[in-house]
Amino acid sequence: MIGVRYTTTATGEVAKFVTCKKCGHGYGYWMRRVGTGSNTSWFLIGRDSAQGRSGREAEGELAERLRTEHDPVPCPECGHYQKKMIEPAREEKYGWVFVAGIVGGLLAGGGCFLLGSALAVLGGPDKWAHWLSRTVLGLMCPAAVCIPAAAYGLKGLLTHRYDPNAAPEDGRIDLGRERAMSPKEYARLAPKPRRSAGLDSPDDPPPSDDPPPIPFAPAD
Repeated sequence: MIGVRYTTTATGEVAKFVTCKKCGHGYGYWMRRVGTGSNTSWFLIGRDSAQGRSGREAEGELAERLRTEHDPVPCPECGHYQKKMIEPAREEKYGWVFVAGIVGGLLAGGGCFLLGSALAVLGGPDKWAHWLSRTVLGLMCPAAVCIPAAAYGLKGLLTHRYDPNAAPEDGRIDLGRERAMSPKEYARLAPKPRRSAGLDSPDDPPPSDDPPPIPFAPAD
């Protein structure tokens, strides 16, 4: 079937205001997110409609993420992470483990393929070389699957056991002061949310029926 697939990417920032549950200090921070949407016009029918739907989907996803998600910004006064920031803080610290597992699985699988193929070609008629080649090639798929699976399990174990509020207080306070803004800065900047939308296709304009901007969303 012939069709044109439109993909829209919308980016935006929103100011979040937080009242620390531990010390009562109020602070704000900017949170940036990306929303994507896609829709296909089959046989080049309804191109404008497909383009518009992809734009609305991207903006809708962006608005939802800006409304419901939170960044790990500890209190700049006491260093406490709020309840809704615990999972993002865990992901920030150990999210790389699964990514490393995927890369490791691909490298291990590719290495098994190359080594097994080399043994098959260079081993000649030697039966042990052929046996070793088949063994190495047989490890290709298990390595490519098991290493990412093990990394995923390790990541889950590490994130479950990690408590960001158990980290040294001075470090958490310094991080909070680096990422947060004062209530005065929040009051000055929050009414001015910054957002933009762009299409992957260079000649396609962004949709005209954008949802209204979100000035702020309080985080517990």
